Amino acid sequence: MLNFQQKQESFFNCLNEKNNSYSDDIRKEILFYFDFLENDLGFLNRFSSEIEIKNFTNMLVSKIIMNEYQDGVHNIIENYCC
Repeated sequence: MLNFQQKQESFFNCLNEKNNSYSDDIRKEILFYFDFLENDLGFLNRFSSEIEIKNFTNMLVSKIIMNEYQDGVHNIIENYCC
């Protein structure tokens, strides 16, 4: 089981992955929301492995891409991470 620091590092590593696609811009938005705005990362306690964090991160990116024009990036992040 990962400690909180490891979960945070895993999450940020996932966000820093480059795919040379629009998802890179979304990952930057999520990174900005959590790293620079210093929003709560407590939702990471739901996960116990790097795979779970990676799957969640990919799902979050997909949800934002599909719904950002309807609800806004920050609202979608808050819906899934709070």
